[in-house]
Amino acid sequence: MTREEFLRLYEKYLSGECSEEEQQKLFMYEDDFELNLKPWNDPLMGEKEVVKWKIFQGIAAKIPSKSSTIWKIAVAAVLVIGLGLSLFLYEKQPVTTDVLATNAATVVNDVLPGSDKAILILADGSTVSLDSSSKGFQIDQLATKIVNNEGGLVYESSEDAAVVYNAVSTPKGGQYRVTLSDGTKVWLNAGSYLRYPTNFKKGEREVELKGEGYFEVKSDVTSPFIVNVQSEHTNHTSVVVTGTRFNINAYENEQVQAITLLEGKLSVNSDKGNSIVQPGQMLRVTNSNMKIIKADIDEVVAWIENRFQFNDEKLTSILRQIERWYDVEVVYDNIPDQRYFGIISRDVPLSQVIKMLELSSNVKFEIKDKKLLVN
Repeated sequence: MTREEFLRLYEKYLSGECSEEEQQKLFMYEDDFELNLKPWNDPLMGEKEVVKWKIFQGIAAKIPSKSSTIWKIAVAAVLVIGLGLSLFLYEKQPVTTDVLATNAATVVNDVLPGSDKAILILADGSTVSLDSSSKGFQIDQLATKIVNNEGGLVYESSEDAAVVYNAVSTPKGGQYRVTLSDGTKVWLNAGSYLRYPTNFKKGEREVELKGEGYFEVKSDVTSPFIVNVQSEHTNHTSVVVTGTRFNINAYENEQVQAITLLEGKLSVNSDKGNSIVQPGQMLRVTNSNMKIIKADIDEVVAWIENRFQFNDEKLTSILRQIERWYDVEVVYDNIPDQRYFGIISRDVPLSQVIKMLELSSNVKFEIKDKKLLVN
């Protein structure tokens, strides 16, 4: 199949005219074409990220409704990424920015995305600002060495080091990684808080979390790792593991506390009951009950990989994520009950994100004075 034949087949697919045999042929050959080698031309083709989102939404909409949601997203993402936006590079049908311009968000003051930043709270109550400018500093605290490097905050303690407590707090618009004294790694999302001992004694590994954290726990069968989760959904929730990878989302303004296991073993004890969570499962805790469901792992850990990923996500939920990551106040009277599918980088200005949302809905946005106005 030639490049031109492939592109014609792709366009036919987008128009909904592909037979099942032609669709299979399209997917079979998409890896054989390097279609992202031509330079992008903004004046002719529009803003690259916005066009990419438009293609994604168009592909997902064309995939038969009987297909699973995850499959629809996977196919759309593969086509957009694999094709290198080839539809809009096809010389016979260039695209102008007219359509994009009419859907563009009104931007008075754009907002930059969040970054690596946090506050370290030491045992004596003193604080240290953590960001890119503070990389390389070292603190000695009662036989425990604390180093801030490119991998985040790292603790190194001797076995006889005194046990005192430190904490890391990420503001809105911030994220940070902490490596605890046992080698456990914790990623903190925006608006989160982690309290932990600077040195774990034998048989005791216990920390406290508010907000959202992703954990890669160092295996030690003799010392279970316990995360005490603070949330309005329960009086107390404890996540007990030995060695595992999991994510906890327990923001106060979320309706559900979500505990997702990627690998290993995990048990949850709370005033709502006790549950054993298997890899690939999510435990959802509300004010009234606990329920285990199949997890969309890619969506859960998307923030670790610096992206937003939506799988049948309500607009209100998306706006809460935007509010935390861009440190803005979202203002609205009524929000339509719309749901979204898609992937958006967390490393672009807010205006780019809301343009993409506008392209797939009739909702309009305006950025003004660190506020996101929804119309």
